Amino acid sequence: MSFAAAQLSLVLSSRRVLAPVTLLIFAVVGIYFYRPNPVQGSFAVTAVLTAFFCAWLVASVEREVTPAAGAILTVLAGGAVAAWRGRLALVGLFAIVLTVFCLAWPTATGAFDRSPGLGDLLAGALAHLVCAAVGGTLALLLGPPLRTATAFTVILVVLIASIAAASPLEIVAGPGGVARALSNAPDDQVSASLLAACAVAVTEAGALGFAARVQSRWRG
Repeated sequence: MSFAAAQLSLVLSSRRVLAPVTLLIFAVVGIYFYRPNPVQGSFAVTAVLTAFFCAWLVASVEREVTPAAGAILTVLAGGAVAAWRGRLALVGLFAIVLTVFCLAWPTATGAFDRSPGLGDLLAGALAHLVCAAVGGTLALLLGPPLRTATAFTVILVVLIASIAAASPLEIVAGPGGVARALSNAPDDQVSASLLAACAVAVTEAGALGFAARVQSRWRG
């Protein structure tokens, strides 16, 4: 069993993920409760939500696995490097699941003012995946022994700051910049500004992941 699969099985056996999953469902259903909705604008909102909920899910996993269990899983995974890859794989898994849900629900239920085209779905998927990656790697950086309340406060502050900075900073504002670029994109197109914003956000996610890895090695 891989490190990511072992982590996931431990979390699914607990109730720790019930809160983020339940609130995610309510949030997405609530966003599309009143219809019709603009495609890009709605995807922009849920893309930012994926950053928060991916961070919440990853944080839940990090706090569910005790240090003793983590040490055992690391040995079973084949070492610290393999274990770290497993943690990143779990971030990727959460990002994919969140993206599929946030795109599939409104599309399947006819929540938009027009039928989303392939370009809309590609742009939405890219934005959701990238935003979730930023949130997930930020949660890795803010893992134990940092207190849960402190970690969630920092995550909220960073994401709110990203949204607030989207207007003046444009594509370099992280998830907020990605959401702004997506909402301003032409219909059924993956715009150059969205690609640029996603490239910046991926770089930020990589930097957060690297910092989290260095911190993990420093702590032993």
